[in-house]
Amino acid sequence: MPERLDNGPEQLGSVEHKHNAEKQEQRAERPRVDVEQEKHKQEKQAEHARHSAEKEAISGKEHAPKHAEKKRQSAPKHVKKQNYKLTMNRVEAKLPAYQRAFSRVVRNDAVDAVSNVAAKTVARPSGILGGGIMAFIGMTVTLYFARQVGFTLSGSEFIALTFGGYLLGVLIEVVYKEFRSLKR
Repeated sequence: MPERLDNGPEQLGSVEHKHNAEKQEQRAERPRVDVEQEKHKQEKQAEHARHSAEKEAISGKEHAPKHAEKKRQSAPKHVKKQNYKLTMNRVEAKLPAYQRAFSRVVRNDAVDAVSNVAAKTVARPSGILGGGIMAFIGMTVTLYFARQVGFTLSGSEFIALTFGGYLLGVLIEVVYKEFRSLKR
């Protein structure tokens, strides 16, 4: 009579099958977690987190950085001037001789002062634009009538129209800026 071993390969498969079946039964028997209860639990945790964050939060007024109170101080004028000279000398050293000479002439204090004054007064973009537009339109009309009527032009018309357009352009700019400042 053949004897069978209880721990043979056939028996192991059935033991594993029984074990898996028992686990499935245990899972089925476990109480299922209600979705509503889980949502409620998460909401409570979120509310608790908000509450603790509000308690520990510091307002922006209370937590103003100390460095924001101090105004940023710029370097003294002599330091800026010295840094400017050093930078320009380094740049000029890389330039060819003719460009270096031109750069020194342009950087001259007298030329720089005249250039700054001219930029603020004479070389106004509105004046230059007004002068150009007035000269173009005025010369077109003047040349048309000169050919129709038959008179000759002296050559000063262009200069007069350009100067008149410049003055008109600057006047329009001043009126516009005054009008804008009154609106504020």
